[in-house]
This record gives sequence, structure tokens and C-alpha cells, in this order.
Amino acid sequence: MRAAHHASLRCQIVLHSWLSRGWADAVIFQTGARIMGYALIGGLPGEARDCTIEFFPRPDVADHAETMFAALIGEGHVSRVESQSNDIYLAPMISTFGKSVSVSHLLFREHEGAPPVPGGASFRRLLSEDRVFRHESEPTGTWGVEIHGVIAATGGIATHYNDPFADLFMEVHEPFRRQGIGAWLVSQLRRECHDRSLVPAARCRVANAASAHTLARGGMIECGRLIQAGL
Repeated sequence: MRAAHHASLRCQIVLHSWLSRGWADAVIFQTGARIMGYALIGGLPGEARDCTIEFFPRPDVADHAETMFAALIGEGHVSRVESQSNDIYLAPMISTFGKSVSVSHLLFREHEGAPPVPGGASFRRLLSEDRVFRHESEPTGTWGVEIHGVIAATGGIATHYNDPFADLFMEVHEPFRRQGIGAWLVSQLRRECHDRSLVPAARCRVANAASAHTLARGGMIECGRLIQAGL
């Protein structure tokens, strides 16, 4: 059922790895011997496991989705929900049952765009001897942009999501920002994804306008939002 769920969404599932990391448990909706769907309930380490992160009613019982979700709440094991707005099964449950709704991240898919190469820039794999700047928010990654012998930006591709989607991440050293380097790095990471038969995706915090602008210039487009709500 989970494979069918993800195939029907046709997008990156941001919280996909929670189950394999042991941060979520699966529950089954069943009437007699008939299995009607499933949900994943979990929480980050140190949090209560009371958050619904996936919900899938089988297509032949989709008319009963609200009744199924109400039963999940009625069991008393869930008090919140986190969903992508492009999840056609869980997001509508926020509209019906959600309280104190908030949005934390913007979600991106590949669109188009080929930003110009910044002057003197080259894209290459990072080496162990490279002097890499101190990062503020993202991991160093595998690739870097070098300008006149200096690593100006780094980035990578995370693949712990539903296949074939990969998550792009990057960070530009502060002296090199606002020069189009980040956007060009995003475009090169997209190319690396294509070479590995992966589908590029990305996300950033709602408040991070600079990152959203960089992703857009690098050929990505907003396709959804990550929503949280109480129940």
C-alpha cells in the first residue's frame, strides 16, 4: 500500500525516511478481514510519537477517508499532523480536522533554467585537502564551486527519500553571495541528478527568501508546502 501511495503522489516525500529510521510506526485500517488503508504515526527523537505523517485510504474506499481519519484521532494516539500540501490524501485531513495550522517549508520540483556561469567559476568534486569555509546551516556536501582557487560554495544530493527523488542542498560562503553562484550550483546539482537517473527536488524554510530565490533562479519551482497542525 505504501508503494501505491507514493506512486500516486508522484512527488518527493519529505518525511519518507522516518519509518526506516525508526521514528514512525505503521497502523492499519481494517474492517473485518478487509484492509482499508494505513497511516504512519511518529515523532522526531525526543518528541512524543503522536504525529500523523502519512495517510492512505485505498482508492476503492476513498469516500470513507474522513471517517477513517476520525477513527484514528478517536483512538487517542495522535494529537498533531504534518503533511505536504501536495499530498492528496493527508492534506485534506488538515483542512477538515486541523487546528492552529502553520507552514514551515516551501517544497520545490525541477522546472527549467540555465543561469550563466559566474566569472572564473568551476564545478567539481571536493577533495580531502580542500580548505572549505565554515558552514552555517547546511552540511558540506560532495561538490564545490571554485573561483580563482577558493571554494566559494558547496552542495550535495541527499537520496534518503522515495526513489527516484533526491534532495538538493547547498551553501554559499558569505563573501560570494548575491553573485549568482548559488543558482549556478543548483543547476549543476540538477545535472548530476540526471546523470544518476534521479529526479531533483529541494526545500527551504518559508522565511528564507534568499534560498527560495536561489532555487528558482537555478531551475526549480515551488510545488508545495510543508504544513503542521494540531488535531
